[in-house]
Amino acid sequence: MEEAKQVYEGAGKLPQVWQSYFRLLHLSGLRRTECSCLWWEHIQGDQIVLPAKITKSSRSFIVPLAPQAMGVLEAVKPLTIDTGWIFTSTGTSPIKQFTKFKTRLDEACGVTDWQLHDLRRTLMSWLAAEGCPLEVADRMLNHSASASVSGVMRHYLKYDFLAERREWLTKWSDALTEQ
Repeated sequence: MEEAKQVYEGAGKLPQVWQSYFRLLHLSGLRRTECSCLWWEHIQGDQIVLPAKITKSSRSFIVPLAPQAMGVLEAVKPLTIDTGWIFTSTGTSPIKQFTKFKTRLDEACGVTDWQLHDLRRTLMSWLAAEGCPLEVADRMLNHSASASVSGVMRHYLKYDFLAERREWLTKWSDALTEQ
């Protein structure tokens, strides 16, 4: 958890758009491209409503947001609200220089030898260690087939665990941002 906190804090040393991008990625469990391709219209109240066209699963997906994630969005809003994109440096397309800014993040936080996808692994591992039911954690990461439930259950279990996912993402956000 200490390295996860270092990465989160290190993001604060980057330009605002990248700071907010890395922090939202960390707080939400989103995939790199799902996060970078967000538009302001995808933010509906205190959740992200991802359209099927930008998700790996090709299904629309709701991501509940903890207060810390809402704060991250508020911090970047004045810079990008007029563009439509949440994370843009050009105003006409989403951010793209992942390798460059990931290297800068490594330098800022002092943690190296990791990939952006490891943020999702860290979240999943933390959830499991803290006792989050695997079907909730699996749904949080928008996996298409849960290893935690049988084939029959996958067919019949259509509940989205939205309230439970919000609760656990809030616990994660609290643990990640506590001093």
